[in-house]
Amino acid sequence: MNKIVFQCPFCTDQMEQLQAITPKIVVDGDALVQFDERGQFYFLCTSISNLQQHYTENGWLIVYSYPFNKELTIGIGLHEDTFFAGYYHNLEDNEKVQIWNDIIDFAFRSEFHRIFYPLENYFKGFLKLDGNLCLYLYDYVPVSHGSKATIEQKKVTNLLFRMKEGMAVSLTAKLFSLAMSRIYAITNKKDYSILIPIPAATSVRNQQRFFTFCHMLSERSGIKNGFNAIRITTDREELKGTRNADKISNLEFYPSYFKNRQVILIDDVLNTGEGFLQLSEKLRELGAKSVIGLFLVKTLQDKH
Repeated sequence: MNKIVFQCPFCTDQMEQLQAITPKIVVDGDALVQFDERGQFYFLCTSISNLQQHYTENGWLIVYSYPFNKELTIGIGLHEDTFFAGYYHNLEDNEKVQIWNDIIDFAFRSEFHRIFYPLENYFKGFLKLDGNLCLYLYDYVPVSHGSKATIEQKKVTNLLFRMKEGMAVSLTAKLFSLAMSRIYAITNKKDYSILIPIPAATSVRNQQRFFTFCHMLSERSGIKNGFNAIRITTDREELKGTRNADKISNLEFYPSYFKNRQVILIDDVLNTGEGFLQLSEKLRELGAKSVIGLFLVKTLQDKH
């Protein structure tokens, strides 16, 4: 790659940090990459460029990319560093730099939407359930509420149902790992924590939804994978949103996985919290030191 030009709107320290995270960039073809402080990056590069391969090999996630025209590819991804906002490029023509920046702004920051999933990677909400910290990424408005969904709500719904189907696993694992990396209660106790999914109603759904997800999230977060800590002995009916129903009697527990550990319980949806409460109480009885709940979405209760 030709000489890289860094543009950072804030301070010299940020410029140095930006350069530090990309010390050995060697990318074919022309490229311009924008970064923002939310952990997202946007790129426009020539189709012959190996920019996407470079980022994938370094653990960043290309969420979506597509041909902008016959010569150019445009896309968006998630990176690990959220301390700066700026961009870099290897274009010699300043007018071309402005045009490429304008193209990216139009594609990803205007009403012209091409991304079908939410990419915000901070926990939106915090709450306590029976003294246990619970965090979630997005608010979820069910179709049954009858209100017209916004574009962002449609993106959340789309990602939620893909997660339920065991799809978009790389993206959901990345969103969770980035959000978790900003929570001191998790990062400070990472070495003696364990990831355990709140089991689905059936073994097939549980395997489909969480097996690969837990493996990928464990690799990204550095926290032990506890998928096998709980086994579904018999399938049960779906009890979503119900209260006062036993949701753990069909489960077999293996305390050696979580005894004296901080358990991080993960699920797709937080509705009433009944399943989380029953499971967290049981895990504590069996020796878990503490429990934290992490959810993709929290259902907004219908006010009507």
